[in-house]
Amino acid sequence: MGEEVLVLIDSGETHNFIATELVDELGLPVLQTRRYEVTVGDGHKVQSSGVCRKIILEIQGLHIKQPFYLFGLGGADVVLGIDWLQSLGEVKVNWGLLTMKVRQGSEVICLQGDPALTKAATSLKSLMVVVKGGGEGFLIEFREMAVIESTHEEVDEGVQKLLEEFADTCEVGTELPPRRKGDHAIAFEELKHAMTTLPVLAMPDLLPFEIETDASGSGIGAVLMQKGRPIAFYRQVLSKKSQQCSVYERELMAVVLAVKRWNHYLMY
Repeated sequence: MGEEVLVLIDSGETHNFIATELVDELGLPVLQTRRYEVTVGDGHKVQSSGVCRKIILEIQGLHIKQPFYLFGLGGADVVLGIDWLQSLGEVKVNWGLLTMKVRQGSEVICLQGDPALTKAATSLKSLMVVVKGGGEGFLIEFREMAVIESTHEEVDEGVQKLLEEFADTCEVGTELPPRRKGDHAIAFEELKHAMTTLPVLAMPDLLPFEIETDASGSGIGAVLMQKGRPIAFYRQVLSKKSQQCSVYERELMAVVLAVKRWNHYLMY
């Protein structure tokens, strides 16, 4: 007695496949092969192995004897691909009616697909025709849809405990803060001078030069110095490709470009 299976006829598949789970469940004989790769719909490759050669598949009176490679199919039990389709010769297909007419000897066999396995938008009238004919379906009716905005925001339990513990700190201030024993001091004059004064570059002489370089995620920079004073600056924005390099490569790139730029200074 045979086993009823779900068959998918797919012209996008180069070979025929059978679900690994079905082979294990039925204990079908498997011929071991070297591992092969199968490219699935999203483009990535999955490895498998093994082939079943002694399988006879009957579909609505059509007898098929083909090699079936093992693979985790998921939705179907068996997939018939180009390996089988190209052996049929001339085939007449009606995609709208889900029919496929093939010749077996002197007889023409019409394979009928199951509309219940397809996914498509349909009208209520068409749905009722399918249901009355013995098919199955779901009818979901939306009578009213409304959006309810919630003004209450859930607060994490740990955060809520902190808010309760330091409730006085979290209160909205209504007056100036109290005087403290020590006021914070910031060197505003030095900061203002640094921001409003152009950097003064020193004139180079015959003393040894120093180069300081740095690299970020989007650019590199270098400073040519003598006795701790800047002589020249250099910066460059990195290309998208260079930004993908490791930090060590970007740091090395900064050193190499700086040396090339100021080579005439460094040769003294």
